[in-house]
This record gives sequence, C-alpha cells and structure tokens, in this order.
Amino acid sequence: GELQVAIKKLREAQELDPTAQGLEQALASAEASLSARQEAERRRREVTKTAATIAGHIAADEPDEAANALFLARNLYGNEPEFADLDQAIDSLRERLRREEAERLRGEARTAMEAQDFAAAIPILERSHGLEQTTETHDLLAAAREGLRLQEEARRRRAAIDAASLEIDRLVLAGRLQ
Repeated sequence: GELQVAIKKLREAQELDPTAQGLEQALASAEASLSARQEAERRRREVTKTAATIAGHIAADEPDEAANALFLARNLYGNEPEFADLDQAIDSLRERLRREEAERLRGEARTAMEAQDFAAAIPILERSHGLEQTTETHDLLAAAREGLRLQEEARRRRAAIDAASLEIDRLVLAGRLQ
C-alpha cells in the first residue's frame, strides 16, 4: 500500500543522495511501521483462523476440544473480540449434549423396563437423573424401583412356595403326610 510506496521512494531518494539528512531515519521509521502493520495483519489472520477452528469443534459437537483450543488461544493471543461468544457457544453445546445424553439414557432405560429388566434400568435412570433432573426421569426411576420391588417380592414368594413344596414332598416320601 501507501507505506510500501513511501519506502520505495525513500530508498530511491537515498540512492540519489546518500548524504541527505533525515532519509535514513525516515526510511527506518517507515520500515518499522510497515513491519508492525504486517505483524498486526498476520496476527489478525491467525486469530480469525483460530476462532474458526474453535467454531469448527463446536459445530462437530466437540466441546472439550473447543474449550481446550479456546484456552490455548487466549493464552497465546489474549482476549480477542473473535473469542467473545465462544464461551457461551461451548456452554450451550455442553448443555445440549448433556440433555441429549440424558434422553438417550431414558430411552435405554425404557427399553430395559419393557423387557422387565428393572435391575438394569435403575442405574441407567440414575445416570440420566444425574445429567438432567426431569419429572419423566423421576417417574421412570420410581416405576423401575417399584417393578424391581415387585419382582423381588414375587421371587421371595416363589422361593417360599418352592421350599414348602419340597418339604411337603419330603414328608410324603417319608410317609408322614398322606
């Protein structure tokens, strides 16, 4: 741009009159300004590229990678405006993924409950409840616990009936009961 044109003219002037006063200092100042501008432009491109990379992690549902990259970027570049909304985007992503995982777990637990596998459903629902406390999860957990309680009660009754039947069979065989 203009600075490069000025540097070129200052060099030409210096070639024409190497003893001219102030040319060397003006040239050094112009070159320093050009170098600072180029460094600022390079830094801006890097910051923009880094912010885009972080946004890519967010779009790919990679909150940990995004958060780590943002942490490193802030350590390297400071608090740039391009980074301002990324914290909220990462938090929103984590929240969405947490809700989705809780729903996935509820679905897995529903499947286990439909198969009458309440013992398997309970820890799944507890994990879901830890991620997202909803009325649905609470109700499913209560139903799974009740289902397990009823199954255990039925098992105990069957065991008691089986034990009584064995005792009766033993007594019949021993001739004490007819």
